[in-house]
Formats: sequence, structure tokens, C-alpha cells
Amino acid sequence: MQKIDIHSTIQLLFWGNLLFAYILTVFKNKTISKQLYRQFIAAKILQSAAWLLLAFRGDIPDLFSVYFGNTFLSIGFAFEALALTTVNGKSRQKEFAYSIISIIGIMLLWAFSDKPNLRIFVSGLNAAVIFSLASFLLIQSSCKSPLRKTIGIIYAILSIFLILRSFHAFFAADSFGLYSPSSIQSITFLTTFILMLASGVGFQLILSEYNDHILDESQKMFRNSIELLPLGCIISDQEGNTKYINSTFTKQFGYSINDIPDTNQWFEKAYPAPEYRQQVFDHWKSDIERIKNVSDEPEPYVFNIRSKKGILHAIEFRQSYIGDLLMVLLIDITERKKAEEQIKKLSIAVEQSPAAVVITNTNGTIEYVNPQFEKITGYSYHEAIGNNPRVLKTDFHSPEFFKDLWDTIFSGNIWKGELYNKRKDGTFFWEDATIAPIIDKHNEITNFVAIKQDITEKKNAEQALKDSEEKLQTILNNISDIVWSINMPSFTLNYISPSVENVYGYSPQEFYDNPNLWQGIIHEEDKKEIDHKFQTLFEKGKAVFERRIIHRNGNTVWILDNARLIYNENNEIVRIEGVAHDITELKEREFLIHHQNTELQKLNSDKDRFIKILAHDLKSPFTSILGFLDLLKSNIREYDIDKIEEFINIINNSAKNTFNLLEHILFWVRANSGKIPFEPKKLNFETICTEVIENLRLTAVSKDITINHFTVDEVYLFADKNMLKTVLRNLVSNAIKFTNKNGQINIYTEINHENTIITVSDNGIGIKNTVIPKLWDFSQPISTIGTADEKGTGFGLLLCKEFVEKHGGKIWVESEVGKGSNFKFTLPLVNET
Repeated sequence: MQKIDIHSTIQLLFWGNLLFAYILTVFKNKTISKQLYRQFIAAKILQSAAWLLLAFRGDIPDLFSVYFGNTFLSIGFAFEALALTTVNGKSRQKEFAYSIISIIGIMLLWAFSDKPNLRIFVSGLNAAVIFSLASFLLIQSSCKSPLRKTIGIIYAILSIFLILRSFHAFFAADSFGLYSPSSIQSITFLTTFILMLASGVGFQLILSEYNDHILDESQKMFRNSIELLPLGCIISDQEGNTKYINSTFTKQFGYSINDIPDTNQWFEKAYPAPEYRQQVFDHWKSDIERIKNVSDEPEPYVFNIRSKKGILHAIEFRQSYIGDLLMVLLIDITERKKAEEQIKKLSIAVEQSPAAVVITNTNGTIEYVNPQFEKITGYSYHEAIGNNPRVLKTDFHSPEFFKDLWDTIFSGNIWKGELYNKRKDGTFFWEDATIAPIIDKHNEITNFVAIKQDITEKKNAEQALKDSEEKLQTILNNISDIVWSINMPSFTLNYISPSVENVYGYSPQEFYDNPNLWQGIIHEEDKKEIDHKFQTLFEKGKAVFERRIIHRNGNTVWILDNARLIYNENNEIVRIEGVAHDITELKEREFLIHHQNTELQKLNSDKDRFIKILAHDLKSPFTSILGFLDLLKSNIREYDIDKIEEFINIINNSAKNTFNLLEHILFWVRANSGKIPFEPKKLNFETICTEVIENLRLTAVSKDITINHFTVDEVYLFADKNMLKTVLRNLVSNAIKFTNKNGQINIYTEINHENTIITVSDNGIGIKNTVIPKLWDFSQPISTIGTADEKGTGFGLLLCKEFVEKHGGKIWVESEVGKGSNFKFTLPLVNET
């Protein structure tokens, strides 16, 4: 093979690489990365510098021509290979591999700088490895690019010749240099020159091919992106012809590209109103002109457009030019506008709300308060923001109360309750609060919102009502009257006060449990009258009536009821309310007064008779006395001394009897008027009885009457001494009076539980049964002549009755005519306890 001129080839390589560097710099492809261009241009400049240094070998020191030339060449080959193999994307692994190969080659080149054969071997082998790796990567990625495969094959051929040249230099017997004549060296330099041309042209072609691929992929990505957009998109040319409509536009408005082939039809369909259509059209055209003349995009604007179905949509327009095409994006903000309107309404509602609204973060720091908060608390908006709600806190609530509050809202639940807080001016107030967490889409609590109403007046009213109810309940619980209420028209008991148990003997619950109980305890004789009173109640709206009820214990209780009807706004009877008053004592007093009036009338009648009798009884002895005195006055000189003495004795006896009568009457009157002192005490009946018998013994002896006193044990009575003597003396005197000579009187006692029965018994003339009731009759006192013509006043037994009853005892007589009488009376024993 004919040898080529190595030196000329090296010069061609220098000029070729320099020319490619210049061409790439001037005619740079605008669609590709600047870094890729700079990398390939740098490779060509380094290779041009290397070939220049090698061309001057022998004329300049080997340090520059050989060592720096080969170093620049190794780096230039690495940059070129990297640029060609990374057109379709960077790779850190490729950069690392080329760097390592180049560094190792340079290091070995400098290591064998004094051995030309080894230096050529290392530099050739280093270039071969770089080109082999580039060949492999280009062929591997050439499935859709024959151009890459071709360049990869050229790299592979060059690698083979570089390897052959390297081994040829390594095994050469003589020193082998750059300009040594050799067929393999000629082929290697020729192939290098061809690779220089192929790589420069191929790089441009690969870039163009890659640009087309990128453009195609970009168009696909752009179309896919437009289709995936949640926005409506319509693309038209400058004449207004529709070029593209995405599926979102069709879904939103119902129009396909066939429905609106140009924008004029679109405007007619979207804006039926001519004036509004012209307004939108003018705005749209002005924006288009602005986009053409100014690079800035106009602000988005909002118009209302109609869909194919006639539904109105609020749309935000955004438009821009893509090349010669106008792209309009239509953002359906109908829901957003509704939400904004809703938010606006809510904002106004919150601002004008009568309730205070507070929003805090999760730390409790206030972020918002509405005007009502300022009115209630006294803290302004700026004072509240950044503060904590505890500025309102008082010591009223316990720590456990607030712990429950925070635990509730931090668990995602709503807390409701009442808070006793303090205003800015130091006054206290109650508020009804509802506090809820605000939860985001990640289920995280971001804020808390509290809605609070001032319920101070309500609480005060409730407290006043509670106090009033407590007072009313206290009154109802302690009042003796019964307050009751019956629901109408069911006639069921609505309320009855606790006092019913004291009056009726039945608890309120018993009346609630048994609706018929109140009717069942009405006295049988009053039921008809109650029915009549209820008729009056329904006729007149109110009624007052008396009734009797049967107490649980069987007693009769008198009740005065005052009832009235309660009406609703429709004038319908809804309740009967009433107050029942226990008038039993009043009725008893009425009965007592009535009885006392009857008795008083009887007493007055008896008094009148008594006065008549008394006048008669006093008139008779005085008539006798005056008659005898007249006789004595007229005949005193004619009568002898015996006659005068007889008259004087008659007058004397009559005066004594009259005096005794008056004395008994006076004593009886004093006893009835309470002027005789009543001083009961412990008395020995034996002692009292003995004194009375001794005082009357002479009178008894004059009639040969025996008085006996029988007692077994000592008897102690609880009695007034003078009254007991008077009773016993009167009974014994009467026994002597009505007992014949040689008669017998017996006095004896019997103990009966708490009383003592004292009996004065005689065997005298006895008393007729018809006379016995009159013995104790004040209206007609009986005075009977004794067995020795003794006279009495008729008031002795009346005094006995008064004094015995004064002691709580009773007196009576058992008598039989011709056999005698037993006068008995009871007195209380001494209570030893």
C-alpha cells in the first residue's frame, strides 16, 4: 500500500477540527442544550490544539508537542465520544467511564515518556478504548437510528486500527515514532480523518434527528397534557378557525369541534345576548392584540357563558399564543363563585352575628374574632388577635372542667357548655359556648372555632326564677292550705301541694297514682252538692264551696275550696286551679258557738226561772217576818212575854234560813264566776273525813244517827281542801237531814285505776226517781223538809256538782224510796310519778 504523508494528514486534522468548531459555534441548533454544543465544540478545539502541537514536533520541545498534544487528544476524544453518546440524555455513568479512561491513559502516557514505543502503545490503546465504548453505546442505542449505527461502526473500525497501530509500535524492533513510515499508521491516520468528518456531520444529523424526536414527543406530551387538563381548551388559528378542542371542553359545554368550526359560531352559541356577546368579543380581541404586541400575558377575566344545554357557567379565561396558534383555557369557576358567594354570605353572617365567634390555632392563640366578641368582652379586634382566650378566665371553673374541654375538642368532638368569664372592665358574665375542631383533608386538626352567646341576663332570669320557684315551693311546702290543679278536659290531676298529706292523710304521690282518689274521699252527703258547685264553676268561671272529706284515719275534715277556670289563647278551658282550706276547727267552733248559744239561751231561760223562784223563796220568809213584826208592833202591849218570845223565835229562824239561802247563793255564784281559788294538792282523805264528821257529830247525835267511816288503807287524793270539805260536809249534812232517828250513815272509798270513788250512804227516806234528775238542775233548785222538819236551800248539791267537776270528777246518786240513798263522787288519786 502507498504510504500517505503523515505530516500533511495531521495538518488536515488540525484544520478540519478547527473548521467544525467554528461551524458549530456559528450555526448552533436553537432547540438543543447549550451545554451539549459547548461540550462538542470543546472536543474539537482540544483535538485541533493537539494536532497542531503534533504537527510542530521537532520544531518545539517534546513536552509540548508530544506530551501535551497526546493529553489534549485523549481529553478531546473523551469529550467527543461523550457528546455523541449523550444526545438523548445525560448519564453520570458515561461521564465517569470516559473520565476514568482518559485519566488512566494520560497517567500512563506520562509514565512512559522516555520510551517512545510504549508511549505510542498507551496513547493508541487509550484512544481505542474510548472509541470502542462510544461505538458500543451508539450501536446499542441505534434501534431506531441507522445514523448512530453507522457512526458507531466507524468508531469500531478506528478502534481496530488504533489497536493494531499500538501493538505494531509495541513489538517494533526499532524505535517507532509519529512520522515512522507504516501501512497500519497510514490507515489509522486516514481513518481518523474520516472519523473527524463523520463525527462532525453525524453530530449535526444526530441532533436534527433527536430534535425531530423531541418535537414529536413534545407534541404528544402537549396533546396528552391538554387532554388531561381539568380545564377546557380551544385552539384556533389567527383567522379564528378551530384547530383543536380537548375532551374537558366537550364535557363542560357539550360542544365538539364539529359544532364550532370557528370562533364566531362559538360566540353566537356561548353568548346569545348580542350586547353581552359584543362586550366579550371586544375584550377578547383587545387581549389578542396585546398578546401579539407585548410578551406579557393579560390578566385573566371572567364571563358567564352558556353550555349546549343552556346551563350558565362562570368561566375564567386565560389565553396565549403558541406559535401562530391562539390557545384559550377556560376554567369553570361556577362552583368556586358559588362557594365565594356562600363564603361571602357566611362572612357577613359571622360579622353581623349576634353571637361572638372566635377562631384559634391548636395552641389556643386567637386568630380571628368578630365584632360581637368586642361588644361582649370589651376587647378590641387588635387586642384579641395573638392573645389567648384564658384572658377571660375566672376561678369559677375547676382545672378538671377545662381538661375535659380540651380533651373533647382535641379528640375531634364538639364541646358544649356554659362558661363564667370576666370582661375587660372586670365585670363577670355567663356565656353559652360551642367549641368545635376544624379538620383538614388529612384529618388533622388545624384550628378551633368557638361560637359563644352572652346568656348573663338569661342566667340571672333563670336564677331569679329558681329563687322564686324555691320560695314558692317553700311556701307550698309549709302552707297549711292545699294548692291543686286539674288538667282539662281529661280531669287528671296536674299538681297538688305537699300539705295535702297533713289535711287528708294521703301523700301527693297517692293522688297522682290514683286519679279517682280525690273523688272517693268526698263525704257521701256532699257529692251531689259538689256536682252542683262544679256546674256553677263552669257557668261563672269561679266558685267557692264547702265539702267534707274522709281522712285516712276515718275522721271527717271540713274543706273550703276556692276554684277558678284557666283559659288558653283560644278561650278554651285548659285547667282548673284551686286552693283548699281546712276549716274543721272553724266548723267545730261554729258548732260550739251554736251549742253555746243554745246553752246560753237555755241558761238565760233557767236564770229567769231561777230568779222567779229565788224571788218567791225570799219573798215568803220576808212576808212571814214582816207579818209577825206587824203583829208584834200592833199588839206588843197586849201579848204576854211567852207570845212575844214565840214570835221572835219564828222571826229569828226565818231570818237565819233566809241568811243561809243567801249565803249558799253567794257561794255558788262565786264558784261559777271563778272567784273561789282552786288549789289542788296531796290530801289524806282520812284526815279530811274525820274533821267533817267531828263538825257534824252534834247534829247527828241530836237525831241518834251513827256515822261510820270505813277505810282499808290510807287514801291520798289530789284535791282542793276547802272544796273537798264543802262537798263532803254537804253530802253528810243531807244524809243526816233525810235520815230518821237511830239511823246510820256510812262513808267509804273505793280505788278505781286513777280515781277514788267516795260514797256517802244512808238508810233514810230515799229519793223518788222523778226527783233525782232535778237535784242537779240549776233552773229549779229543790228544797225538801228533813225528817225533823229541817229546811234547806236547794243549793248544796249544786255546789257539790260544781266542785267535783272542777276536779275533773263526776257526782251521782243511787236511791230507793224508804231504803235510803248512796251519793257517790270521784276524785283523782295522787300521781306518785
